[in-house]
Amino acid sequence: MELYYIDSNYCRYLRSYDALVPYNEGDKKRPFIGVVIYIQMIAFFAPLTSPKRKHRKMSNQMDFFKIDDGRLGALNLNNMIPVQEGLYQRVHYEADEYTALLQRQLHWCRLHQKEIQEHALWLFDAVTSGQAPAKVMERCCNFYQDLLRLQLYCDQNELLTHGLVMDSEEELFKLNYLFYRCSPVMIYG
Repeated sequence: MELYYIDSNYCRYLRSYDALVPYNEGDKKRPFIGVVIYIQMIAFFAPLTSPKRKHRKMSNQMDFFKIDDGRLGALNLNNMIPVQEGLYQRVHYEADEYTALLQRQLHWCRLHQKEIQEHALWLFDAVTSGQAPAKVMERCCNFYQDLLRLQLYCDQNELLTHGLVMDSEEELFKLNYLFYRCSPVMIYG
């Protein structure tokens, strides 16, 4: 497990269809750093959030996973977006206070990689099957639509998908019948 930056153009593209994709540019410019988690052979970028006092009082939720009981921030699993090689790049560290935090976050995430992976899969399955609580559904990116948008973005920008999206067409087809917010008119219209 490593920390990655996500491509701003790709985020902007997804956000034009999914308002829950977080900003990482403009007035709200900040490093958009996260980990890459694989769900059903598809890579998802899960953003990190810096530590806040409120994190220590909060509990882990289906879509929110505290790092070191909140002392090192959290993973916002509700903001997971599908990615593929070429749309994210590994973080290269410089010696400063922020880097020390990132290194501690990464170390903790590596130690708890299996738990994070299972939590992300649990969320993905609950959301895409419509079994997640309504409040969680409202906070989560539209995973299914974002997967289809990833394929379209890669096609439009002539990026090779290495089969990650195409190999999952059967799985995506199944999800289409189960999915909670997405209609073919919204996707292709």
